[in-house]
Formats: sequence, structure tokens, C-alpha cells
Amino acid sequence: MGAGTAFAKLIVSLVEAGFPESNLPEDVINYESIIGTRVRFVQRVNAEDTKKLGKQKDKKTGREYERKDLLIETVYELATPATKSSGKATKPSGKVAGKNIKVPVSVGDVSDLAQVALLEILSAAGGSITKQKVSMKTLTTPSLKGNPNRDAVRKFLCDGDDNLEALSEAGVIVYDKESGEIAVAE
Repeated sequence: MGAGTAFAKLIVSLVEAGFPESNLPEDVINYESIIGTRVRFVQRVNAEDTKKLGKQKDKKTGREYERKDLLIETVYELATPATKSSGKATKPSGKVAGKNIKVPVSVGDVSDLAQVALLEILSAAGGSITKQKVSMKTLTTPSLKGNPNRDAVRKFLCDGDDNLEALSEAGVIVYDKESGEIAVAE
């Protein structure tokens, strides 16, 4: 694979953003170790290609654009290797206002951490946010930075509505399931 190809530039930017180069194979083309890694993509103008090949033209509108490279700016979380399941279901743990919270036992008490993180996210957002935006905010919330349970907190807050409804019933937040709006309880 040539160093000037778009994929090579993407891989180089991945390593420069913090992905361990030792996780990439040296002698074979196998990039399975990248799968599941959480990153922030950016597009940067490639002036050299634009000069050499000309601008890209949109077929529908006829507008011309600078040529860009897709690169990785930040590595948020490395992929965890897949583990074989024992086939047994995990039991829920933790309670909020008498309701069971669906959190794997091995994760610990994620509900308290999720509650703190959600209140921090709401505070930074001015008191309310949509559920759709919470997933990305868990990646940049200071209280979750470097926390091994960050992904569990994200899943707790974003997968389904049960946990948000439980926090709402406990008086921690106000959650409108129809609009997806989450606000601080008064």
C-alpha cells in the first residue's frame, strides 16, 4: 500500500492521534484491531491533490470543492478484544427508586456514576439536552475522562429509555420520552 493513498493517510493519522502502532500488523494486511476503536474524524483540505488533480465537482449542483483527506483527530477509546461468552445472561444490579437498573454485575454501580455524569452534562448544556446528544457528551465529560466505566455509563444513559425514566421518577431529571428532551429536575 502506497504511503500517499487515502487509507495510508488515515492509518498514519490514527497512530498520530494515539492508537498504539504495536496493535497494527507489520507483515500482513489485517486491520481488525482497529474495529471498535472510538475516534473523531475530520476532513482536511489536500492542497497538493487539488493543485495536481483539480477541484472535485458535484454532479448534481455543479459546484466545485477542494479535495479533502479523511483523517482521525482524536482517539477516544481503544477497541477491547472480543471475549467468549459463557452463554449465561448477566443479572441486573443497582436500584433507583425501587426499580432495577440493567447494568452488568461486573461493571459495578454505574447508576451513581451515570447520574453524576448526566447532571454534569446538563449543567454544561444550560440545563437541558436531547437524548440524542448525550452519547457524544459522555466522551467529553470531565468526570468520565479516563474512567474505565465510561462506555458503561454511555450505554446506561443511551440504550433504551428505562434508565432515564427511572432517574426521572427518582426526581433527578425530567425526561420527556416523546421529544427525547432531558432536563434538570427542579
